Amino acid sequence: MSPPLANKAMSAKTKIALAAALVVMLLAAIVWPQIENFLKVDACLDRGGRWNHSASQCEI
Repeated sequence: MSPPLANKAMSAKTKIALAAALVVMLLAAIVWPQIENFLKVDACLDRGGRWNHSASQCEI
């Protein structure tokens, strides 16, 4: 006897939802480094510092 869900195919809505979730995760993985860098620079400038791009660090 096979498991109850073994022979059932995924519905079109389920496939679309999974594909959309995958796209969102991939976009987040691609965009996150830029967002993180922006937040570091912004925090540095908010503290009155100067961001050194070549060294990627805050100079106060």
